[in-house]
Amino acid sequence: MKTPYSLLIALVLLLFSQGRGLAQQLSDEAQIRETVTNYIEGRNGGDLERLRKAFHPGAALKFVDPGSKALGEWSLEEYLQRLTPGEKLNCRGEIIDIRRFEDAAQATVLLTYPNLRFHDYMSLLKINGQWLIVDKTFARSPSAGRVLIAITSHADLGDTGRKAGLNLKEVAYVYKALDEAGYAVDFVSPKGKFTHLYGQDLNDPVIAWFVENEEAWSRLQQTLLPVQVNPDDYQAIYFAGGHGTMWDFPENSALANLAASIYEKEGIVAAICHGSVGLVNIRLSNGTPLVKGKKLTGFTNAEETEIGLAEEMPFLLQTALEEKGGEFTVAPNWSSHIELDQRLLTGQNAQSVEALAKELVAALQQPDGSASKR
Repeated sequence: MKTPYSLLIALVLLLFSQGRGLAQQLSDEAQIRETVTNYIEGRNGGDLERLRKAFHPGAALKFVDPGSKALGEWSLEEYLQRLTPGEKLNCRGEIIDIRRFEDAAQATVLLTYPNLRFHDYMSLLKINGQWLIVDKTFARSPSAGRVLIAITSHADLGDTGRKAGLNLKEVAYVYKALDEAGYAVDFVSPKGKFTHLYGQDLNDPVIAWFVENEEAWSRLQQTLLPVQVNPDDYQAIYFAGGHGTMWDFPENSALANLAASIYEKEGIVAAICHGSVGLVNIRLSNGTPLVKGKKLTGFTNAEETEIGLAEEMPFLLQTALEEKGGEFTVAPNWSSHIELDQRLLTGQNAQSVEALAKELVAALQQPDGSASKR
């Protein structure tokens, strides 16, 4: 049966209308993101004109006054007068969430300074075709410091045709422990990209917490490149595991240099499971391997053999660390085991992550802030 011509026209018009609506929706979200980015970068670069561009002139900024605990409010002009033109701030700004309905939208932004975190909740309206911030409420909380989590960018498991990537459990437990202790966390990876995940057991309450936490999930997907990281901002670096690390951690000199710099400024270097491969080529400024003469652990040769992947690895992690002079310690397969020696903290496998997370927080909280007494 032939479709009536009028029906064909109606279908074409409907599809065109839906396509145009989708394009407009994408355009709106891009414009909202641009407005919020103007706010973040204008704030962090002391560019007052770029800040003005993000706000409606009648915008209000509201907060709880830290002294009186009453409602505080600034007009846009009062807010701008508090800023120093051209002052560049040591701050990382992130867009955590954007939600839009018709001509109204909300955006959540996180600003992380070395010792403070600001959460901004913004209301935007589309006025005369332009998205502008009309209201901002914010709150701040102290940050105990900052920790860098290094994750793999590599997704393939050698030539097996299987996926490797990042073990999410080894991120979630450490991130949650640091967050609850008041530490800000950033992610870095060799390629600055999100990668394949495994270990996503949502029956595990810590993993479920991480996946459902907008801030945590957003940060994992906004991974930095090593060249974007200033090691002076961090009290520790933690190399998370996953088989993918075996291919992209060892030869990444930028990651190794970051870790060496953090360590030599009395910071902590931590690693777990296959993440310990990130330690193999770290050399201190005197040329000595970081691991030389130190007790440490990681995924063992016996564990690699038991899961049938010893022949698929580019090399065996335990052997490589021993060749660099590390005193590699081994517990029975799949048991929890950690080592802390001279600010080098390591865990044998994913089963060790809870113990490692607790020890990392405890080490960071030493009186001198360096864990050098442990």
